[in-house]
Amino acid sequence: LRIHAHREADIRGALEALRDSGWQASLEHGTESWRLLSEIREARLPVVAGPFFVGRPKEEMCRPARDLPRLLEEGGIPAYLMSDYPSNPPDMLRIALLEAIRQGVGKEAALAMVTTRAASFLGVEDRVGSLEPGKDADLVIHSHGPFQYENHIRQVFIEGEMVAWAKGY
Repeated sequence: LRIHAHREADIRGALEALRDSGWQASLEHGTESWRLLSEIREARLPVVAGPFFVGRPKEEMCRPARDLPRLLEEGGIPAYLMSDYPSNPPDMLRIALLEAIRQGVGKEAALAMVTTRAASFLGVEDRVGSLEPGKDADLVIHSHGPFQYENHIRQVFIEGEMVAWAKGY
């Protein structure tokens, strides 16, 4: 079950609904999850956080914490990053990654939030998430290191085949 919630009250309601359900769930967005870290940890509810730079198009997004990935990590809560595509451009994932690092998440941990850890969370780690023999050969060639803002994508390979890629990303 994927719970789409931003506000503390909605997250609290979801936690209550999950309490004795036996359902496996994740919290998507979790904008105000920083207010309920101990409850979320106790419920073993992973959080797919983000996006972080989209303005405040809805009231429920008015109290974001840009350091949310760090707070989740420090709180022992499995954390992942999202772009919220197609509502936002795919480049928002890179911005979320850079912001997580800027806010104190280690580079390797931040990268894992969108690669190995994310693949495991989705149950597809046998196919994607890391470069290993037998996995899909999905690869992105960057102009600079992936942690540099001026970086841009030069080439994309999906299942070993180069694909056309929009230069804007």
